[in-house]
Amino acid sequence: VAKTCVHATPESKALRLVNLRKSGSEGSWWLSKLLEGNINGTQRLFYAPRNQLNFLQLLHRRAEQSITALCRGSVVYYDSRNKNHDSAANLLLFNGKVINTHLDRRVRGEGGFVQMEVNIKDDCMDRSPTGSTANFDLVANNPELLPIIDMKMFDFGEDNQQLGYYVNEVCFS
Repeated sequence: VAKTCVHATPESKALRLVNLRKSGSEGSWWLSKLLEGNINGTQRLFYAPRNQLNFLQLLHRRAEQSITALCRGSVVYYDSRNKNHDSAANLLLFNGKVINTHLDRRVRGEGGFVQMEVNIKDDCMDRSPTGSTANFDLVANNPELLPIIDMKMFDFGEDNQQLGYYVNEVCFS
């Protein structure tokens, strides 16, 4: 079976480490909201027109994507200091569903079958002052879940904290 990959647009696929300020309630901590009218003006991750992505989803049985979170002084998944996952990032899926990268590592559909798995390699857990990364690898048996549209972070806002990201292409097979 052929594999078809779609890249995020150059304007939305990467954000170098930046200081982000918490404003308003937790509901406004999506990266798209934090960056609105800021830095590169990105509102959401954008790949291709929605109807084209829908067509690819219909033609394929599986989708894969990985996102790298960049962190300096911040945690995005596990917090080794507090020994918890309270700061685990949330992801907005293509179908509008929001998942927590810790609580929803296995997204189940009706009937209990696994629709998507999230695998994490987390090097941000120690709040390194020199910076590090956390990789989120997503494999979906339901291609309608990908690509990722937005991310919500929780551990940011202090002067010594910076966040960024790099979004790899979404591949359908």
